[in-house]
Amino acid sequence: MELIAVQERRRFEAVIVYVSLCRLKRSSRANMVIVTNITSTIIIAFSLDRQLNAKP
Repeated sequence: MELIAVQERRRFEAVIVYVSLCRLKRSSRANMVIVTNITSTIIIAFSLDRQLNAKP
């Protein structure tokens, strides 16, 4: 149950980060680099969660 709650919270945080970054996106290329870095970090975090949950 706790793992599911943590996953949902992370998913919610990821959505908030994504939305806020979409607002920043119109500014400059430097922000696009930040967006890319954070997006890749979120993807890595999700894949790590899946690997941890796959273990019995």
